[in-house]
Amino acid sequence: MVDAKDLVPGDVVLLDAGDVVSADLRCLSAAALGVDESALTGESVPVDKDPGPNPAGSGLHERSAMLFKGTHVVRGSGEGIVVGTGLATELGRITELVEVADSGESPMEGHLRRLSWQLVWLTLALAAGIALAGTLTGRPVPLMIETAIALTVAAIPEGLPIVATVVLARGMLRMARDHALVEKLAAVETLGSTTVLLTDKTGTLTENRMEVERLTTAEATFSFDYSGGAVLDGGVPADPRSTPELRRALQVGVLCGNADYDPEEAKGTGDPMEVALVRAGSVIGLERAEQLRRYPEVAERPFDPSTKWMATVHRDGDGYFTALKGAPEAVLALTAKAGLAGRPMGEQDRSAFLRIAEDLAGEGLRVLALAAGPCSDPERVISGELAFLGLAALRDPPRAGIADAVDELSRAGIHVVMATGDHPATAVAIADAVGIAGPTSVVTTGEQLPEWQERCADGGTTGRRVFARVSPEDKLALIELFQRDGAVVAMIGDGVNDAPALVKADIGVAMGLRGTEVAREAADMVLLDDRFETIVKAAREGRVIFDNIRRFSVYLLSCNLAEVLVVALAIVVGLPLPLLPLQ
Repeated sequence: MVDAKDLVPGDVVLLDAGDVVSADLRCLSAAALGVDESALTGESVPVDKDPGPNPAGSGLHERSAMLFKGTHVVRGSGEGIVVGTGLATELGRITELVEVADSGESPMEGHLRRLSWQLVWLTLALAAGIALAGTLTGRPVPLMIETAIALTVAAIPEGLPIVATVVLARGMLRMARDHALVEKLAAVETLGSTTVLLTDKTGTLTENRMEVERLTTAEATFSFDYSGGAVLDGGVPADPRSTPELRRALQVGVLCGNADYDPEEAKGTGDPMEVALVRAGSVIGLERAEQLRRYPEVAERPFDPSTKWMATVHRDGDGYFTALKGAPEAVLALTAKAGLAGRPMGEQDRSAFLRIAEDLAGEGLRVLALAAGPCSDPERVISGELAFLGLAALRDPPRAGIADAVDELSRAGIHVVMATGDHPATAVAIADAVGIAGPTSVVTTGEQLPEWQERCADGGTTGRRVFARVSPEDKLALIELFQRDGAVVAMIGDGVNDAPALVKADIGVAMGLRGTEVAREAADMVLLDDRFETIVKAAREGRVIFDNIRRFSVYLLSCNLAEVLVVALAIVVGLPLPLLPLQ
């Protein structure tokens, strides 16, 4: 065994489910190898890996022959040769982007700096004018110089920095009570000045957990109410005992895989899509451990990207049956029957089910087809007629309360913009679900971003709210574009790929529970409860703080200006000085 820190290019690394990839690897061999790259790309679904060629100029999500440092193997096994370690990895490149990114001064710091210089030049001009006017009216020159210096000092609001610090510190404490940990004092006010909130999707707007949203069988379409622990048929709870097609489809989903799910702890291990199927089965009482005891697995054909399906064989009394799942087009091509009734599967039926699958995919859902049938030869896995059982539509669902929070931010004048590495269809579906954009909104991809930037050079950035397939560099470019347009930009994210943008934004906000360590260290604020709604509270608090500082600034300046005007008026009209320099 070799420690990860001792790996060098050329070493060969063996990978199994549960491993964390310790360096950038070129895949040498793969057996149903699937890797969770959500921290790097924002892709919710595991990426299948194989030793084939990478397309020229491809993005991270298209490099199926590469395994990246920091990602997780969720299923299968394989071998890879080390091609990069340390800063020579994709993770290292992102680290370098974090180091060079600079957010500059906060809006309040900019306001105070400009105010300070304006006051300096204004008071110097007033002091010089008062000294000159007094000298011309015959007053002693030394007295006028002393008076000018004293007025210069008096006109500067020396208490403003102290008051601003106290107000910000109190605001920091109030935000901490609302589960927002502020790591930089100026960030307290900056969030209140925000006009654009750039947000990641996976783990920020969504749960970062796949779940079965719908199951379409040959007879009906069912939806799932996980909070209520029920399956719905047309909005009405369905009885699994009277819907055998539902039970059989979910049974196949539970058996055909290697994932586990603990309903008590609400946690699963393994491929996220398989975990979602096992969780859906548990809603109607189909626990994987119990099902495997009743129907022991005797053979398995792992998922193969070339065939796009996986199958397992289970003993059922004196016989066997095959459980199959995979891409709809691949599974439908293997089935001869439809439903438990076993009616013949004609080409018209296949076309109808494929259209349903395409419609579901168009909504940003991931679709798996389920099938089962008797097996006469377990070694062949598929050795009998298979019956199509249904289409499982899965999604990484929006988090509760997101839509209300987005609506409140919009009413407060803060435009919410999504930038994700995920597929455009998925991005639009989630943006529509949470109220960021409509279902027909235009999506700008990372490849289209340079062209869009050129078009926005003179016309501003209004209109686009959804960006998909974007890299960490693309997120930096987006922030710079919005800032150049005069916006105060907040960035909220949780992954390694969000870290450069968190640093570059006027204020970076990271998730505290699910966020990576890199993201938390790069952020100015951490949401300890991972609730997007906390942003709304923090923005409200930031605006209160800004108003308090502005009011106190006006109060101090009005008092100091009154002193200057009283002395100036006395000199101009020839009256005795109401205040001597010492006073």
